[in-house]
Amino acid sequence: MESGLAVISHLEYAAMLPEEAKRNPEYVNQFRNVMNSHIVHMVSITSVVALTTAIALEFDDFLISLVGLLEGSQWSGQVRESLELQLTYGKVISAGLFLLVVAGMRFVLPWQRVTGIIETGMRRIRSTD
Repeated sequence: MESGLAVISHLEYAAMLPEEAKRNPEYVNQFRNVMNSHIVHMVSITSVVALTTAIALEFDDFLISLVGLLEGSQWSGQVRESLELQLTYGKVISAGLFLLVVAGMRFVLPWQRVTGIIETGMRRIRSTD
């Protein structure tokens, strides 16, 4: 949302500039870079949110199949039946469980480092163009 608002505010700012500044090639190049980075950021965040939502809605099937892999243990059948019973109440429980797992992952995965690696890769891809 912040990237979308940034794109809008930059466009409003560009509309208020004098005509001489709008024709300056250095300014135009700089403005394009800023706009493109905001648009890429907005599209990537929207895609990640859509993917995360899709995964969250199917998380119950993943849990049940994961417990199904542990067929050899005594409690796996009971846990599987219990999970199926609990998850029949709706996808909301599944999404909530997924969000709990993702929230817990912040203690395991260094998200700032992961996003830094992704941004560095995107910069390298852009610089080769």
